[in-house]
Amino acid sequence: MLDNLARHLSNVVVKEPITFKNLTVFPLAGPALADVDYVTLDEAIASGSASITEISEAGDVPFIRFTNEGAKPVLILDGEELVGAKQNRIVNLTILAPTKEVIDIPVSCVEAGRWGYQSREFVSAKRSVYASLRARNAEKVTMNLSKSGSPSADQSEIWADIAEKSFRMKAESPTAAMAQMYESHQAPLDSFSENLRAATDQCGVVFAIQDRVVGFDVFDKCTTLEKLYPKLISSYALDALEADDAPFIVPSVRDAKALIAEVSDGAEMKAFPAVGEPRDHHQGTGGCLAQTKRLSS
Repeated sequence: MLDNLARHLSNVVVKEPITFKNLTVFPLAGPALADVDYVTLDEAIASGSASITEISEAGDVPFIRFTNEGAKPVLILDGEELVGAKQNRIVNLTILAPTKEVIDIPVSCVEAGRWGYQSREFVSAKRSVYASLRARNAEKVTMNLSKSGSPSADQSEIWADIAEKSFRMKAESPTAAMAQMYESHQAPLDSFSENLRAATDQCGVVFAIQDRVVGFDVFDKCTTLEKLYPKLISSYALDALEADDAPFIVPSVRDAKALIAEVSDGAEMKAFPAVGEPRDHHQGTGGCLAQTKRLSS
């Protein structure tokens, strides 16, 4: 798996950047990896082949229960938000949920002020946690996996980060829900998505805010990127809305390649027992099954 990942990254082609306002994307193109037939979380929920609930009637903040009754594994990307049940959560790490199995997946709360049933099942919010918090969360999960084998984040830090960002963005809610920031700024977020569309041959993307490259995601095939691209764009766009809008120099293809090379060539990669299948791999501040790399500062 690690050899395949390094080989895939070495074959990725970084294309010329596209910029809208202060957010820049570098499309990544490359050959597909082995053809694993899976569906995304949104597809599984929409088809009714998967369901997500609290792990019991009482619930448990760090875990929720995922039931896959479908014929294909389900790819759940770290940071995807699930809303409903007793409180909204985000997924702590990327998981490939096996077919015909029930698994408990590690999550973090992104709605500090609610602990009561809104619905019996979670639904996909069709968004993920904003990129800067996604980076910090991934870094903490990786650290805890190394220290104790636990895929846990720091819940108090997550609540504090959401509260501070909500205040800065004037998007506070009665339940301190992260969702309010996305809902309050839906129109400008949509403008980023409309102006930074994915290409048909694109398997990944490097992101830059202002003059700084801040992260990338790359997947095993183009169709996966196409399905998850709107979530990725909005997560970086929410951070871009807070960034300085002063004139800046757009990072170069060389800058984007340098970040990918850091992962492909020199960074330490560790394997841990998987929540789903086959194994989870983590590198630096990023997580991975669909390899991701994010910078936390």
